[in-house]
Amino acid sequence: MKKRMILTSVASVALAAAFSAHAQTTVTELLFNADGTSSDQYPTTSTAIASPVTVTSGFGPSSPAAANYLSGLGTLQYTVTGAGAHYFDAMIDDEADYKNGVFNDSGAIINPASAPGYLSWEIGNPDTDTPGTIKANTKANSLADANDVLSGNTDIAVALGFNFTLAANQTATIDITASDVAPQSGFYIEQENVYDTDPFFYGDLTISSNTVPGLPDNGATWSFMLLALTGLAGVMKIEHKFFPKKG
Repeated sequence: MKKRMILTSVASVALAAAFSAHAQTTVTELLFNADGTSSDQYPTTSTAIASPVTVTSGFGPSSPAAANYLSGLGTLQYTVTGAGAHYFDAMIDDEADYKNGVFNDSGAIINPASAPGYLSWEIGNPDTDTPGTIKANTKANSLADANDVLSGNTDIAVALGFNFTLAANQTATIDITASDVAPQSGFYIEQENVYDTDPFFYGDLTISSNTVPGLPDNGATWSFMLLALTGLAGVMKIEHKFFPKKG
């Protein structure tokens, strides 16, 4: 019995240790700018994360956490169509360790040289313009590609921006991820916290064609073929009327 109790205790401690990683990570504010339309959100378990994004994974109830905050980890997705230039900026204000307060973070830009040309970024304080202007820059689509809080031990937010051009038959899909696991390579942002494991932020842009295979020009070729067949049927009808077959 004693041996079983010890094993149970060890298992409980291991489970608690595994669960404690990022247990306090909470999202307190999201700010989006989709082609000039801004959306400032303060999501909770009763106020879901809303348009223009959808939650493809994560961002469930944060546990244990104060009030009814959502977890600060997960993936958000934004899609857009329409020919021409587009942009999408997203600021995520995550508290890596809400239990010990919000003024204990700093940020780091990892592998900035490998960032794709369409991507911009910024780390800044979401509550003030000093240091940084991350909220104003997100709303203006002018992220500074800079870390405004190098000194650390403050409240920080992370922003990623995507600028791209679509053809008439294309769709852009943007995925923005906050994870407790760093990417194996490439550009990402690390939110450093003195108490807890750090969250990592990164984004991907995928541009795909709307053209259905076998239907070039969104079916335009088939439309012309149908029109030609209709015309041919009309000609055959006239021919049959005026030049009937001899029987």
